[in-house]
Parts: sequence; structure tokens; C-alpha cells
Amino acid sequence: MTPLVHVSDLVKNYRSGSLDTPVLKGIELDLHEGEFVALLGPSGSGKSTLLSILGTLLRPTRGSIQVKGFEVVGLSDSELTVFRNRYLGFVFQFHHLLPEFTAIENVYFPLAARRGWETQAMKDRAEYLLDRVGLADRMHYRANKLSGGQKQRVAIARALVNSPLLVLADEPTGNLDQETASQVMDLLREINQHEGTTFFISTHDSQIASRCDRRITVIDGKITSNSNVQQTAYADNE
Repeated sequence: MTPLVHVSDLVKNYRSGSLDTPVLKGIELDLHEGEFVALLGPSGSGKSTLLSILGTLLRPTRGSIQVKGFEVVGLSDSELTVFRNRYLGFVFQFHHLLPEFTAIENVYFPLAARRGWETQAMKDRAEYLLDRVGLADRMHYRANKLSGGQKQRVAIARALVNSPLLVLADEPTGNLDQETASQVMDLLREINQHEGTTFFISTHDSQIASRCDRRITVIDGKITSNSNVQQTAYADNE
């Protein structure tokens, strides 16, 4: 079966003067539809760079990225913008909400910005998603009046507003207390299971990673392990 995302020989170098510093060193990776995958690794290992490249926010130095068999590398900036808006969702450690906008305005804003105007259908989609993330009673609150956990729930709703094939989450619970982080992960898992949305989640938290289907570890720009969580847990008990 063709994977949702197929990454081959992915390399990213950063140039400083006449020197190239390698960050990703020949990444090979498949993500399948409906998976809930954790990306682990120490700071500076290349996790955020990998997510940024998969999200078409950063271009690789070399390599191939295919989404549903379609080659993404080589698209123009305008083509990448269309692709990103149509097929991808993003959840970051910092929610990046517009503070003076209400929760519902923050959620449908990406759709309105893409089209150039807002429609009732956009508002209905945003309202539905805010209800799904437990914020039906907060949708008309300004973002700067929401708690940290509520803001992250709004960010999750925003990431889903375009019904993406893939959601890329970079340390989505990094700024939350343990209880709120657990609630956010429950929400992401529920969306994954009920909507079939594929998630690729970067995290430092082994407990968060243990709740995923698969764990991929990146160290020094290379994938050092790629294993099913249940298999890993079994091996650890041996």
C-alpha cells in the first residue's frame, strides 16, 4: 500500500560562510494514513527541521518527499502554499493565535485568508471544531482571555479546519502542565481515531510518546530507531 508520506534520502545543510553544517543526513521515512506517530530526539537532533521540511515551510538540500505518490520537492513557492493550505495542519508549542481575535475567528482565519473573504460555511466548520475540542462555550472569547490549555485547543481546532491529510505537531504540550498536556493528548488521539487524521508529533516526553502507535528517534540528523510502541514496551520488559 502506498504510504501517505514517503521520504527518501532527505538531506538538509545550513551554510555559514563557506561551511555547510549538516542537520539531516539521509532520512528515510514512511507515514501511513491514520497513524499516530511520535518523533523523539534530543535538542538539536533535527526534529524541528524535519517537521518544517515535511510541512513545506523549509526546503531540503536534497531528497524526495512524496505525499500520496505526488512529489512535493521542486514545487514553486506559490504551489507549496496551495499544497500546505489544502493538505497540512500545524500545531506548535507556542499556539501563535491572534490575541485580539476571538477563538472562532482564529479557527476559520486560515480559510478566510486563503479565499479572501469569510463565509458561513467557514464559521460553521470552526464552530463544529471548537465544540469537538470542548470550547463551545468559549468560541466568542478573545484569545487573550483564554487559558494556556484553551489556547492550545483553539490551535488544534485551527489545524483541523481544512480537513488535512496530515497534522504536524512540534512539542504541542511543551508549555502545558502535566494534567493539561494529558488532556490535549487525549484530544489529539480522539481526533486521530474518529477522523482518521494522521499525526506526526515531536516530543521530549516519553510518556507522550508511549501513547502513540509508533516511535521514531532522530539523533544527530539520522533515524536511529523506528519501532511500534507495543513492540518496544514488550522488548523493554524482556
